[in-house]
Amino acid sequence: MPNWCSNRLKVEGDPDALAAFIAQAKSNPDGKISVDGDSPVLSFGAFFSIPADLREVESRAGLRDRNTPLSAHLAARQRLMVSVDPVESGEISSEMMFGDDKLDWYNWSIREWGTKWDIDGSDETTIVDQDESSITYDFSTAWGPPQAFLRRLAAAYPVLTFTMLWSEQGVGAYGLVSFVDGALWSHEDWDGEVAKERFTEHDWPEAYYDDEEEDGEV
Repeated sequence: MPNWCSNRLKVEGDPDALAAFIAQAKSNPDGKISVDGDSPVLSFGAFFSIPADLREVESRAGLRDRNTPLSAHLAARQRLMVSVDPVESGEISSEMMFGDDKLDWYNWSIREWGTKWDIDGSDETTIVDQDESSITYDFSTAWGPPQAFLRRLAAAYPVLTFTMLWSEQGVGAYGLVSFVDGALWSHEDWDGEVAKERFTEHDWPEAYYDDEEEDGEV
């Protein structure tokens, strides 16, 4: 089982554009069912679905070209998840990023979403706040935040602003990423003490958990 990353996504802007976004978010073209038996209120596939010809391709789980150093491979993936597609930019080769085979569902998901699985029935995605000009979702993803998905989403809806907080407590990694006018506006990575303060500022204090505080040792 993976470590789970908690995410809080706020989308805000023009009411008409936001209404169109919300409708697409819950369009559920892949027929997913949420934990309560209903269609999910948000899924990656509602915007960018895995191509049908890749769904049944056996995954090699991102095996890289043997000539590519692991450090370069991992660094390329990190850049991909934030704001720049290193393959499209020519920074690295497709072989360095994904190995020498054609794309499979796993590698496509890492490239297009930034995480291997969509939000589905195993994850209770919720709307935590909504008005005519904004909506906020809580959801979880495998291993890390879906920053590649957010980058594509912001480009598809440039009149909306996207801000995502994320918390991967298993490895003590936290951060914030935001997109304005379809482009990256801010990207921050925090350690524990900064995360505790920032999550409190954003009214999401439960995103930071401290074992020592829980045990009364602080």
